[in-house]
Amino acid sequence: MKRIIVVMLCIVALSSSIFMLASCNEKQLLIVYLGDSIAEALAGPSPLSERERYGYYGVLGIRNNYIYRNRAVSGSRTFDLLAYIQRDDEDAKITRSLLSKADIIHISILGNDLLFADIGTLVVTALDGDFTGIDDLVAIAAEAIDGIISTLRSYNPNAALIFQNVYNPIHPGSMLLVNEIKDKMDAAGIPVEEYKEKGEIVLSRLNNVLVDYDKAHPGVIHIADAHKEFDRICTQSPEKGYNLQCNDGVHPSSYGHAVLADVTQEILEELGLAKKSTALKNYKNLRTEQLVRMYADTTINIKETKRQITKAKSCSEVTEIYFDATLGVIPKYF
Repeated sequence: MKRIIVVMLCIVALSSSIFMLASCNEKQLLIVYLGDSIAEALAGPSPLSERERYGYYGVLGIRNNYIYRNRAVSGSRTFDLLAYIQRDDEDAKITRSLLSKADIIHISILGNDLLFADIGTLVVTALDGDFTGIDDLVAIAAEAIDGIISTLRSYNPNAALIFQNVYNPIHPGSMLLVNEIKDKMDAAGIPVEEYKEKGEIVLSRLNNVLVDYDKAHPGVIHIADAHKEFDRICTQSPEKGYNLQCNDGVHPSSYGHAVLADVTQEILEELGLAKKSTALKNYKNLRTEQLVRMYADTTINIKETKRQITKAKSCSEVTEIYFDATLGVIPKYF
């Protein structure tokens, strides 16, 4: 009998050891973010003390248990990003080394190519049938995108490359359109309600840089379609659409960042790089913790909002519940 007990104990111990070894060997994925101020998330998330919990880089990292590193630089255009990633490691950021080890590389770029060129002027000239300005810009951006992808692939042949395209930032009160441009659009008989639509004339050409690359090189990149999702929300609810951007009229708000995270989440799950149940559980915990910590003793019904979050079936549903409850309510700042 003693001998049987000893054998059984040995089997249990061996099984435990194998389980522990498997757990130790389970790799925690590394995601590295590159690009512009949208990815950097210094402008938009509010309060800024919640940047990591509101910026999409942190939301994706936290909900998927990733190791996440943000190496985005505000103001970057496509050729700036290309120059940045081609530099050798020269400081504590060790960007090049991180890129070579990353499982996922997420990039937000192209927007500044358009903004620095004066989007309003490009729209007005395009309405006159002159596409020279936007086509020249697109040609430069396409060459830089090709260089970015080639460089990243030379460092890391296997990482998933996710490019986030550009949402349409123009709306009737948009600060991107100076009075001179608005006067020209008015003279052309374009009502303010059509500003966004006219902006698509140049924006679609810019976003096609990624589409065209994908068509020419199938499977090399994945496109997080921020443009499509923002437009869907704007069409469904103009008020919610307006709230996707912060007051500067350019950067995504905390809500906008959450929507961007949800768009990329779908891609990560399709690629088998994220588990839906884990992400949903962690995201519920994240938003519930914020809700209780920042919105206690406000007009929000904390108990009811927590109940709705608990019942949510997807991350995007959690996003809608949380921001429907908190938009316009001043949180406690810690």
